[in-house]
Amino acid sequence: MRLFVAVDMPAQVCEVVAEVQHYLKRRNLFDGSYTDAAHAHETIAFLGSVAEEDYAAIDAALCTVQPPVCQAQLGALDYFERGDLVKVIFLALVCPELQQLAQRVRDVLAPWHEPDSRPFHPHVTLARVKYAADHETLRRELVSYAVPRIEFPIDHFALKESVLTPDGPIHTTRALYPCFARGSE
Repeated sequence: MRLFVAVDMPAQVCEVVAEVQHYLKRRNLFDGSYTDAAHAHETIAFLGSVAEEDYAAIDAALCTVQPPVCQAQLGALDYFERGDLVKVIFLALVCPELQQLAQRVRDVLAPWHEPDSRPFHPHVTLARVKYAADHETLRRELVSYAVPRIEFPIDHFALKESVLTPDGPIHTTRALYPCFARGSE
């Protein structure tokens, strides 16, 4: 099974994701694919293919993480590039504690997770760009979009299974792990 660990986004963030995606589709600045706004999430760790018999040990390891509840905020509309080409469009997340959560999750999952050489950059992916005629215009459009400053608590994280289909991945939550109020850890 293909597994990953994620923080699910609340309904108001999913609504913003859908609004931004609708805006981008109307602007028609690139060809590519869009994520499912209704299931917006921040991927903490991608394990990839994992043997079914490892599931219980992975679940037990994640139960030890026990992070505190923290506040997050939507940041700017932004992008990742490969060379000079915009490849991934995302909404940034502002939450210093998310870095600590990601590191702790990655540490406990080390037996099943290849270390990622890229620095952790909290975000919610909106689209993957396959082709854009004018990347400079696309960049300008992205950085000029005014994202509402929504604050929300992060009070759990999840272990999810991803099944690839011709219509895109289907994500199923396999387990939820609560965050704890400060002082109750």
